[in-house]
Amino acid sequence: MIDQNTPASAAPLGLPARIAGFRASHWDLNALWQLREDVRDMLRAGLYAEADPLHGIDGILSACLAAAKLPTDEQASQLQDFSDASGTPSAKPAPVAAVAPEWQAHVPVSASAESRYETPPIAYWRQWSEGAGPPTPVNAETQNKSPAAPAAAPARMAPMNETNKTPPDAGFRNQRIYHLTRHGTLAQEIHLQLEQAGVDLELLESVDELSELLQALPADLLLIDSEFADDVLRIGGMIGEYRRQHPKYLTAVQLLAADADTTDDRFAMMDAVISGNADARGVVARIDQILRFGKTERYRVLIVEDDRSQAMFAEGILRNAEISTKVLLEADNLIGHIESFKPDLILMDLNMPKASGIELTEMIRQSVQFQNIPIVFLSGESDEERQMDALEAGGDDFLSKPIRPRRLIAAVQNRIKRHRALRKDAGGATRETGLILRSDMLTLLEQRIDRDDYALFFIELNGINLLKERLGLSAMENLLREFSSFLAGISQPAPVARFGDGAFALMYQGDTDETTMATQAGKLRTRIMTQKFEIQGQSIEFRAHIGICDFEYGKGSTDILINAVERTARAARTAATGVVVYKPQSSAEVQREEAIIALLANADSNGCLSHLYQPIVAVAGGAEKQFQSLLRLTDGNGDIVPATEFIHIAEKSNLIIALDRWSMTRAVATISERAAAGDQIKLFVNQSSITLLDESQQVWLKNLLKAYGVPVNSLVIEINHNDALLNQQSIKDLCQSLGSEGVQFCLSRYSPRNDEPDLLSSLPISYVKLANRLTNELGKQEARDQVKAIADNAHRRGVEVIGHCVEDAQSAAALWMSGIDFIQGNLVHSADSSLEFGFDQSVL
Repeated sequence: MIDQNTPASAAPLGLPARIAGFRASHWDLNALWQLREDVRDMLRAGLYAEADPLHGIDGILSACLAAAKLPTDEQASQLQDFSDASGTPSAKPAPVAAVAPEWQAHVPVSASAESRYETPPIAYWRQWSEGAGPPTPVNAETQNKSPAAPAAAPARMAPMNETNKTPPDAGFRNQRIYHLTRHGTLAQEIHLQLEQAGVDLELLESVDELSELLQALPADLLLIDSEFADDVLRIGGMIGEYRRQHPKYLTAVQLLAADADTTDDRFAMMDAVISGNADARGVVARIDQILRFGKTERYRVLIVEDDRSQAMFAEGILRNAEISTKVLLEADNLIGHIESFKPDLILMDLNMPKASGIELTEMIRQSVQFQNIPIVFLSGESDEERQMDALEAGGDDFLSKPIRPRRLIAAVQNRIKRHRALRKDAGGATRETGLILRSDMLTLLEQRIDRDDYALFFIELNGINLLKERLGLSAMENLLREFSSFLAGISQPAPVARFGDGAFALMYQGDTDETTMATQAGKLRTRIMTQKFEIQGQSIEFRAHIGICDFEYGKGSTDILINAVERTARAARTAATGVVVYKPQSSAEVQREEAIIALLANADSNGCLSHLYQPIVAVAGGAEKQFQSLLRLTDGNGDIVPATEFIHIAEKSNLIIALDRWSMTRAVATISERAAAGDQIKLFVNQSSITLLDESQQVWLKNLLKAYGVPVNSLVIEINHNDALLNQQSIKDLCQSLGSEGVQFCLSRYSPRNDEPDLLSSLPISYVKLANRLTNELGKQEARDQVKAIADNAHRRGVEVIGHCVEDAQSAAALWMSGIDFIQGNLVHSADSSLEFGFDQSVL
């Protein structure tokens, strides 16, 4: 809100732009109320010489708020006309009589047995966005007689496509930024975040206006919307002239459409070109990074892949991450292409017709000039021995297809960062943190790989990417340097090297008994997790997990050792102790795994897969029939294989997409069959994030729904909460796309932390299913408080809450008292093949 003494230059974003933005995207009651309060502040402060248009805006907004309705198209058009007629803020305030509030919400000061406010039903407020009338007013005689409170903002209604409004790291506070913009939705979200960060923001609507302003007032950064891409040559000339005349460097950032060519020479004057489906937080974080560190050379990746579709897939992902790419569909004159393109990394297919990736890698490594270029294999090859051959030939890493886009980007960026850092750190000196270089660690491993008194500890910090988004790149690097010094200090004399943003390798020497090593790693993990680090006024405590592998299991190869310990560290993520010691598979385990793979590969013909169903019951009762579908695998002896076992094997063997599609097809067919018989049911279906993020999955699922004619809101797809955190934008796009087809979504294993973004504010989710941990710990007050907080937050956003794995009446009662909506578990009914259950007779 504007203080009466606020100068005109500090006024909020111009009224025409704000109203145009609301009309283009969405209105909500909070937006109406805030806009009216700002208009009244402008009137009181006398910021506009022409006050009549502001009174007109105030009148329309007051009428909408009094009726609890959003503006009609006619009213929205009138608001735009009034805002356009209001002109620009005057330099000197003109005295204007204060406008008395015309709409006041009567809010009881306290509730009593006779008069209180009840929580409205789920999605109650959505009726206003659908043109319905206001809610029926409460009888005045039953109201609390306390005095009317001042007008208050309606409850916040976050639109489903709203960008997280958490202010960005204020590292560029007080910088002056010019934004050449057409005031689109993305631009408005960027404006809000920059203003919250304390940036001096000037909005320009034409290139001519930019030219005049650059001559009059220096700036730190120029942000150019994609709508001005055709003017980039003229703008580039202006930027060059400005830089020649001013000692202060003007940074330029160009936003482009997703399909734009970012390698176009027209953008040579730009410090950064941001393309693709960027969100406001990503753009602001990139601006912050550029202003902190200046222009940096873009990463360059050479893609050697004979399959055109696979090459285009990898190229599209990397280019959207601002990585320059070059594709070779044939490996002819590979060395010549490396010499001309000068890649930071080579992304290599393993199996190609003329020459294999192994042969090409050996050829590259024969050249002294290219011995250190990172080579990463991206292949669907599942033979581990073949993978080891590729690494032994000189490859640095092996990524298995299918791969999630974010995983590919992270692997490429981290590898290039380390490569560039190693080039700057030539000589192999110990870093100031006390860590040794990764290359030195690899040398030490090679020297000691045959020793029987050594083991490798692989330490991973959880949530690094989320923490980086919250703190910003610079602050995150400072934090990791501080952590590295701490880790090196407590690990002495054992050498430690950093293997990624949040991954560290420690060479352990001593008793390699499994229990002894696990105990030592547990003590190290405790030291890590109890240490507090201060950054930006915040206290950070890291969560960590540790994988351990005895050198004995490296079989004389550092690559095999590192691969084994990394896999073990991944297994430690879900272990109760956070520590797992590598154990080689026995011959019996290998045979069992091969048998399961054979079953899954022929599931369409051998009948080994089936569905079980478990009811999901409303705690307050209800006749809606909804079930959790559970996938069951039966082996050749008729024994049931646990889902945790065969799902993991399916993911490792690239069978998970086929498995998920079998399950989805069976569920959709069941829904359709019941609907045809006049029995409407709703099924919750688990799907792997690998499947959901596959580029062909959306089209496949839409065709499946169309073929079976599935009723709206009868299919709920469950998404693991942690997978959604790691792939927020992709999951959001998926939910919005399939939501238009009548599909609903549920976040499963939901147990949010304070240091994580609230996905309920950004994803169009209908349900959350509590993590088993919360249900199991309901005897603790802390867990009950957390469940209640989750339920309250979910209900404010129109999301319903499901208590999962409820096995006893005490847990059910605790969940009911916490305000959840549904329960599922053996207390209600165990899973079986039947879809018959008396929902209308089931009430807690």
